[in-house]
Amino acid sequence: MKQRWPELGPISAVVLDTNFSSNAIQWTIEQCRKERLPLCVVTVSVPKVKRLPSDLSGVTWFVTNEAEAKEFVGRNGHTDDIMKPILQAGAKNVVVTRGANGVAYATKQGETGAIAAPKVEVTDATGAGDAFAAGFLYGVLGGHTVEDACRFGMSSAALTLQTAETVHPALNEHLLQAAYARYFREGGTK
Repeated sequence: MKQRWPELGPISAVVLDTNFSSNAIQWTIEQCRKERLPLCVVTVSVPKVKRLPSDLSGVTWFVTNEAEAKEFVGRNGHTDDIMKPILQAGAKNVVVTRGANGVAYATKQGETGAIAAPKVEVTDATGAGDAFAAGFLYGVLGGHTVEDACRFGMSSAALTLQTAETVHPALNEHLLQAAYARYFREGGTK
């Protein structure tokens, strides 16, 4: 990663998942902190969350599911109680997906919230977490609040849940905006 980093240039934000080695993850977090680059860490599994360092300083957005968050902090508990240690570890924002129970989020600035999941007919859950992360990043990188970005993430995940594909085959900005409007603006879940 160190050798290829200069070739990636100009970088406006970095997305890092836990499929990388512990060393690569640590180096990327440190590099983003040094360069003051927005960094989104997306956990991918309970075993792989153990690859993360205990110091999350430099992580702008920590996107995880409930089981992975509990593994990272090393204990069970209510989602609010699980998000606090992640913020204390240095992440600026934490988003915890909870399947049919929606998402919860917390920020260093003290904002917290939970958003109910839209009711959809689930065809296959494969890819829903990645779809959430993509929609969330679309929101925050587009200047939306963490709360609204979570709604974009949930809209993207809802679209993917309704297909047999790991990514909705027709996903584009227009479809995402329409899903957001349907689920959260037109009498949908708020």
